[in-house]
Amino acid sequence: MKIPSANEDHEAVSREPLRTPDTPPNGKRSLAIIFVGNQGLRTGWSALLFISLVLAFGLSARALVRAITHTERSQTIMPVPSLLRESAQLGALFLATLIMARIERRSVFSYGFRGNRKLIRLVSGTVVGFLLISGLVGLLWITHALAFDGKMVHGLLAWKYALLWFAMFLVVAFFEEGLLRGYLQFTLTRRLTFWGAAAVLSVLFGLLHVGNEGESPIGILAAIAAGLVFCLSLKLTGSLWWIVGVHTGLGFAESYFYGTANSGVVAQGHLYATHPVGKAFWSGGTTGPEGSIYALLALLLMAAGMWLTWGRRRALPLSNGR
Repeated sequence: MKIPSANEDHEAVSREPLRTPDTPPNGKRSLAIIFVGNQGLRTGWSALLFISLVLAFGLSARALVRAITHTERSQTIMPVPSLLRESAQLGALFLATLIMARIERRSVFSYGFRGNRKLIRLVSGTVVGFLLISGLVGLLWITHALAFDGKMVHGLLAWKYALLWFAMFLVVAFFEEGLLRGYLQFTLTRRLTFWGAAAVLSVLFGLLHVGNEGESPIGILAAIAAGLVFCLSLKLTGSLWWIVGVHTGLGFAESYFYGTANSGVVAQGHLYATHPVGKAFWSGGTTGPEGSIYALLALLLMAAGMWLTWGRRRALPLSNGR
């Protein structure tokens, strides 16, 4: 599908018949073009409607989960309430995307979730995400910016928490990628170009971390950089499946396996216990490893690896079939 440029939209508007007081049908038509272009509902209105739907459904879903679990989000999160809350948000996102897909006469999976080898990309991405955090944690340990305190859970309890946290971070990955690099990325590309939309949404991704207790400027910068790297994956692979896996592996390794803070939040029932040592600039401090300056290096290495793997081939078109 050809994505129209801003010039094409302006040309389409310029071809409309001139309005006169004696031609009410054309008057109605000129009012309609404020909302509808030659590709359907205009970009700004599409994005605004989508965000409104996500907020309306999401707030309702969160209120329902809060009423059921009687919990509020804090610096220590529990697996079951977190899984319920994030699942509710994912459901709200899916419903909002489904409505927009019906309006645009596309498949609900058109916004980044089509393509081939979905499971392979998801699993391989998860492994890469886990290894990336492992490398970062290893670097922090070698440079004496992080210390291990021992193993916290054992046996069946460890497996129980592992399954719960993996499911939770998988849901989070689908939600965050679907929200910021799914419909909105697809839609804003029509007006801003792919990388223009990526820049806007990556900054938004960073700003969404500002409210987390224990977050830091480097952590927010790392979130923005991560958003751009994740968009690079979308550009090179043509879908979100691989980066959803990476996102899952990152969160699972950071919060459950190594027991570090994740954007200032600590998970209950983590496998190992660790704590930062020294200046937060190097260790990440209360933010966790992603608050370390080394996190930016890790993201740069991941981007380089992606380019070496896929970049020499022709970048695949986004899977946006009807």
